Amino acid sequence: MNNPLFITMFNDKMIYYGKKTYEDSGWKEMPNQPIQKIFFYIPTMDYLGMMGYEKYGRFVEATQIVTGEHAGERRGEFVYFLGKRKNRITQYKMNIATGNIVINEFDETDKYIQSLNPEIWKG
Repeated sequence: MNNPLFITMFNDKMIYYGKKTYEDSGWKEMPNQPIQKIFFYIPTMDYLGMMGYEKYGRFVEATQIVTGEHAGERRGEFVYFLGKRKNRITQYKMNIATGNIVINEFDETDKYIQSLNPEIWKG
């Protein structure tokens, strides 16, 4: 992949480019400051743009291969992009293989949202 996995423009106009692998995307190293907009790369050679949220989150769901010559290896299955606005969370669940995206809405008090690692949030 030649494109960064995400591009972030902060309110102060600074731009941060993510890295190019799902295993090390650069999300953790990205400054935690107010975000104006962010673009997430999707495998259809396009970007999903998000703006207007108070906080942004990103994480990868992976499986571990248990048999065969690749036993023990991890494989990314889905990438989750989240946006928090007031007490609502919008989740974009992207299938890494196909680029298909499912959109879900949650209240911030939802058990699923509460179970997420707080370190995924930026902004």
